Amino acid sequence: MLATARVVDDDDGMRYMPWSLMLIGVSAIAVGVVGATLPPGRRLEAVLALIAGGGAGIAVLGIGLAGGVADTGTDFEALFLTGSVVGTLAVAVVLVILRRRASSTSDA
Repeated sequence: MLATARVVDDDDGMRYMPWSLMLIGVSAIAVGVVGATLPPGRRLEAVLALIAGGGAGIAVLGIGLAGGVADTGTDFEALFLTGSVVGTLAVAVVLVILRRRASSTSDA
């Protein structure tokens, strides 16, 4: 049987999770694209962006849970979305650093 899309209802606590998953997926795609454009022998360095992004997202979750801001399912999903945004920004920063470093090395 084919899976069917579920309608997201504001009251069921699933309004943030699709956006979080989309950000995580877009970050993974960006890592793949940048990794493919890095010079041979340096492509695996792009995985560092995923590690940084995951670490940043988990740090946000830890801080939020320790602070007690996720009392309900919807609050947790909003916190997860915040972690996804911060993780995506961390991925972008690391990818920019990698591209700049790769281009400066190839120019030398």
